Amino acid sequence: MRKPAGSRSDARPRSLAGIHIDPEGQTPLYLQVRMGLDQAIRGGVFKPEEALPSERVLAVQLGVSRVTARKALDALTRDGVVVRRHGSGNYIAPLLNSRSLAFPASPRSSRSVAFTRARAGYAAW
Repeated sequence: MRKPAGSRSDARPRSLAGIHIDPEGQTPLYLQVRMGLDQAIRGGVFKPEEALPSERVLAVQLGVSRVTARKALDALTRDGVVVRRHGSGNYIAPLLNSRSLAFPASPRSSRSVAFTRARAGYAAW
């Protein structure tokens, strides 16, 4: 049976099911999305060089604005976790080896992106 137009499904794809956003929380929404995606990546839900859902899809599935999703992806890009390919999308950065991932807790780290990527085991892009 088809759902009426305009109805939303609370079912999320398996890859985003573990990301919980609290609109009433103290933490800004973009940081909640960033941390949720970071945990999903570290947990193996997304594999290196795998495409992430688009900003629009992330926004709809997580119940945030597209600007919030973009800001979260920008932070992950600055940290070297996500690589943006113009006209193609956002991808998980490739790993140099299978070491566990360790990303900075703050989106504005004083360390350079290259150092952060090398420490986390990511290849230079």
